[in-house]
Amino acid sequence: MRIKLSALALLVSSSLIESTDAKQMVSWQTELKMLKAAADVENFVNDPLVQKESVVVANQVSCYACKTMTDFARDMLYNKYSEYFLVHLLYGLCDIGVHFTPWPNSDICRGVIDDQFKEAIFPIFTKEILNEQNMCTFIFNVCDMEHWEKIDVNDWVDDLLSKKPKELRNNDFMNKLYKENAPEFGKPGRELLKVVILSDLHLDYSYTEGADNDCGKPLCCRTDSGKAPTKERAAGKWGDYNCDTNELVFKSLLSHIKNDIKPDVALWGGDSVPHNLQSLDKKAVA
Repeated sequence: MRIKLSALALLVSSSLIESTDAKQMVSWQTELKMLKAAADVENFVNDPLVQKESVVVANQVSCYACKTMTDFARDMLYNKYSEYFLVHLLYGLCDIGVHFTPWPNSDICRGVIDDQFKEAIFPIFTKEILNEQNMCTFIFNVCDMEHWEKIDVNDWVDDLLSKKPKELRNNDFMNKLYKENAPEFGKPGRELLKVVILSDLHLDYSYTEGADNDCGKPLCCRTDSGKAPTKERAAGKWGDYNCDTNELVFKSLLSHIKNDIKPDVALWGGDSVPHNLQSLDKKAVA
């Protein structure tokens, strides 16, 4: 009887061991499959082609998001309502800030806003700075970067100059050229041109002799500057160092150029408007 029971116990133990081994085998096989799957995923992720495509997709998403936000911001800003709000907000700051300046009122500050902000800063910001290419390519570097290459300006200049003849690499080329040819100037048969260049005249048709040259505005010596309180502050007949060019000086200049210099060519470089920022407008410039 004891022998039979022992044999039965041994049989049961063997069955349990076989069952345990079978479960362990299944568990090992499952782990092996999971490790293989993980290895396959890692190999897939580390595949150079997959990484390249992932970067391309990420860049496309970033580029699209950047362009969308840029267009939205520009549309929100570049309209008459936003401009009206910003301009009048700045007007309000002018009215507050004038109390901390020597200016008698906020007209100067408002004139600067009308002349600079409305006519230049606001359009340039909304049209030139806040556009897709500038924001998404040149600032955030998320769009079309394959078409552009960042360069160091100094390296670029050095490389450019290194390809030029030796005599052109320095800034004294023109001076040397004039010096070398100086003996030839004035010789018979050599054509010479006399050139006059006019620039930055800042002609002020409202210049008034005797007006205050220190009136507290960006531009004085004008009809709205008031009478000078002292002789030293009175605008002179032939102009004033603190003010813009008057009409009398300008006509005298033209007469001298025509009758005395007698140039073959006259070049007008522009920037002829006065500095009366508080009242300057498009009509006055034109």
